[in-house]
Amino acid sequence: MEKSNKRNIKAYTTFVFLFLLFSAVYLFLFRQEPRELALGAGLFAIIGSGLPAFWAFRAYHEAERQVRRFWLFLGFALLGCLLATVSSYFYNFNIGINNILLSAADVLWVVSIIFSLLAFLYLIKQKAGEVTIYEVVYDAVIIIVAAACLSWEFLMKQTWFQLTQDGILIQLLAISHPASDLLVLFFLICVFNALSYQRLSKALACICIGFLLFLVSDTVFLYLALQNMYYFGHPIDWLGTASLLVIGGAAFFADDLDALSRQESRTASTPLFSARLWFSNVSVLVLLALIVARGGGFDLIALGCIVSTLLIIFRQMNTMFQNRKLMLELEGKVLERTEELFQKNKELEASIERTEFLAAHDPLTGLPNRREFDRIASEWVKTNESGFSLLFLDMDHFK
Repeated sequence: MEKSNKRNIKAYTTFVFLFLLFSAVYLFLFRQEPRELALGAGLFAIIGSGLPAFWAFRAYHEAERQVRRFWLFLGFALLGCLLATVSSYFYNFNIGINNILLSAADVLWVVSIIFSLLAFLYLIKQKAGEVTIYEVVYDAVIIIVAAACLSWEFLMKQTWFQLTQDGILIQLLAISHPASDLLVLFFLICVFNALSYQRLSKALACICIGFLLFLVSDTVFLYLALQNMYYFGHPIDWLGTASLLVIGGAAFFADDLDALSRQESRTASTPLFSARLWFSNVSVLVLLALIVARGGGFDLIALGCIVSTLLIIFRQMNTMFQNRKLMLELEGKVLERTEELFQKNKELEASIERTEFLAAHDPLTGLPNRREFDRIASEWVKTNESGFSLLFLDMDHFK
């Protein structure tokens, strides 16, 4: 079974590498041929989103009962991406029902997001007993606030004001796409925080990296579309397909995810490099850099705000490092003491067993002595109401 799984993983990595290489070469060679470029890009996108959905549903049928729901949610999310890709593909080839296809692609995208969130909620629930909601959500909120500000500045604001004449409903629908990306990012960070003290399995690594790449590709796509720079077959489509293949690759490491509920929390030996501690603070620094860039440069007040914020961040991180270090030391001492008590109990049990044996047996021959005979005879008297016979042998001059 293990050898078969290794062969499947090797086949998956080989296929993904060759598929992405071939698609990249094709997009490069036909970059000057719009129709051939769009045709090839559409086919690559459909294959690249269809296979991950198939892998996820296959993992659903083979997975253990407690994690089957996750694979079901992920399978429907990837299936939504596939159907949205097909709808968008036909829309770009002008088959006569463009508005219906475009609306269908948007609806399917929303459905895919919903199932992705359900999958994330399942992963969070698996470790809800080991981490508090505060630990899971707090850092995610900081990062999302910064990401939302950047998204509004570069994506949502221009779209919102361009559609002012169309009414608020059209405006909300227009910004629902980047808003959905922010929601996915929020739950993705929550999943990472919930599992940050656990061994990051290959399945979880594929899921986190794949969704992160997907969000990057989708954000760039929205920006290009807003600037009228996007075309079907753009290199960003290649990145989106690659992200789905990485997400689907988690199905080849399904055994790691099956053992999710049985994994023990890990001991972080280098808390200084903990991603949970750095991501939220880096997002704040990005916002400060944006404030400076929009203001046209540094002035004394901006410089003072940046320095003060940096000092607060470093003090907070130092406090968290020290707390984590003390917690690790305490956990080490508790584990060491628990091991000592376990060994002592084993020694005590062995000593008691040895004492009881010596009390009832001859130390030289190991045969039962008179005390053990009295105990056995008493049991015979109690259990044998019809009586029993005793044969006594006497050996003269026996030493």
